[in-house]
Amino acid sequence: MAPMFQPHAFRLLEICMFLIAPMGVAATMGLVPLLVVMCLGCLVFGGGLDGLTGAFPRRYVLILSAFTIFGGLSAFWALDPFLTVTLSLRLAALCIAGLIVMRTMMNISSGHRYRLGTALVAGVVVGLAIMLIAFVYAKMTGDSLWGEYSGNPLTPLSRGEAVLGLLFWPAALIVWRRLGWKGVLALLATILLTFAGMSNAAVLLSLAAGGGVFLIVLLLKRRNTIPIAA
Repeated sequence: MAPMFQPHAFRLLEICMFLIAPMGVAATMGLVPLLVVMCLGCLVFGGGLDGLTGAFPRRYVLILSAFTIFGGLSAFWALDPFLTVTLSLRLAALCIAGLIVMRTMMNISSGHRYRLGTALVAGVVVGLAIMLIAFVYAKMTGDSLWGEYSGNPLTPLSRGEAVLGLLFWPAALIVWRRLGWKGVLALLATILLTFAGMSNAAVLLSLAAGGGVFLIVLLLKRRNTIPIAA
């Protein structure tokens, strides 16, 4: 049964979904508190702790536990043991928050999912616009619109590129379902043109890899994605 979101709570989730891409471009560190806000919103308005049934499948719990234990053990050979342990715990907490958000999104109605998908795509478009403005500014002035850098004023944009590269294919799936391949190609052309002058081959490679996974899942369905997981 889908959780009964209060209207103002759902608007909060819409705003958070929209902000993922713009914040990922202009203030990447803000993604952590953004995830925390989304997680708390899902807990409060998605049925509380009772709504977490199924949020932590055993396989995920085992993987997350192994990761956290290894992080703790690595403190024995780390230069800063305390930092190593606390970082592992913080990453584990973020993974838990992500699972809670994912579970809540799976349980909401199709109408709510449609609106959240719209917010995500709109945010990606705005994020691309911010990236383009910052790129033009750096080229025209030789300075960065935000952030510190050494030598290359485009350096502060690299994290934003990575975020947009990760968000592109989920956004492309939403666009494909609503507008077909023409919409996806238009979005792909926009992101490639935006990234063209930034010389970040890793992001372009991630887009290509994401496209390959996208096609495999689309054509071969979920049962044939085990090699990708491996």
